[in-house]
Amino acid sequence: MSEPAVSVVIPHYGAADLTLALCEQLMQQHVDGGMEVIVADDCSPVPFPGYPGVRSVRREANGGFGSACNTGARLASGKYLLVLNSDIDLPEGVITRLLETAEPFQPGMCMGSSHWPSFAILPTPLPIWPTAP
Repeated sequence: MSEPAVSVVIPHYGAADLTLALCEQLMQQHVDGGMEVIVADDCSPVPFPGYPGVRSVRREANGGFGSACNTGARLASGKYLLVLNSDIDLPEGVITRLLETAEPFQPGMCMGSSHWPSFAILPTPLPIWPTAP
C-alpha cells in the first residue's frame, strides 16, 4: 500500500467523547491520496476506546501533549503530518484545502486556525530570525 497523503495524529487524554467525535468527523472527510488517523493515548485515566479505521497506541506513562504528538508521529506514514486537538470542530473539506494550499510550496510547516481567514505557509527550511536584544 502506498503512503497516504496525510497522517492525522490526535493526542488523547481524558475526553474520550471528544476524541471519538473527531474520529467520526475525520472518517467523513474525503482526501485524495488517502488519510490515516492515529490516536496517541497519553496514558489517560479514560482510555481511548478505539474507532473503526483509526489506529491507536497507548503510552505506558503520561508524558504530556508533546510526547503524545511524538508517539503518534513516529507511527505516521503520510507525506504530510497533521496534529489535531480532540476538541476541534472539523469543517467539511478543510484537510483537502490545507493539502491543496501546501502542495505547491512543499512547506516545512503549515498552520491553520479557525481565527485566520486562510492557512499560513512557512518555507523550507524554516527561516531563523535573530533574537531580540
